[in-house]
Amino acid sequence: MTNKKNLGIGGIIVLLIAAYLGLDLSGHKNNSTPSSSIPANQRTETTFSNDGVDTIKAAYERRQSNIQVQGSGRVKAILREDNDGSRHQKFI
Repeated sequence: MTNKKNLGIGGIIVLLIAAYLGLDLSGHKNNSTPSSSIPANQRTETTFSNDGVDTIKAAYERRQSNIQVQGSGRVKAILREDNDGSRHQKFI
């Protein structure tokens, strides 16, 4: 009887702590979109730029960080150490 009582009290304590910390047990997620901290003129510049190199150059000149760019490459040669252990490629 004491074990069941202790488990019940423990469960209530856990629920109270979860409610206090704001745990969302119903599974509803906050659907609000975060506001962007990037000024509008910079957003349009990076959105319409087709060449990632221009975006990187502009970010370097402005000393900006956390700029997302996309690039691609082609493997020209496989190095000897690429076949030892886990495979990896080095783009030079």
